[in-house]
Amino acid sequence: MAVRFVEGLGRLDLLEAIAAAESTTGEIPVDLVRLESLPPHWQRRIRERGQRLM
Repeated sequence: MAVRFVEGLGRLDLLEAIAAAESTTGEIPVDLVRLESLPPHWQRRIRERGQRLM
């Protein structure tokens, strides 16, 4: 499963983004996680070490 973190999306927009991502990955499951829902230390770590895709 590919896990990606997104920032600034509301719940409905998140569901639409998941559907769009799944339609482009074929058989690879995708999970999008709202960055804001993570504890602050994980948010910092992802912002420091994460790789922006879009």
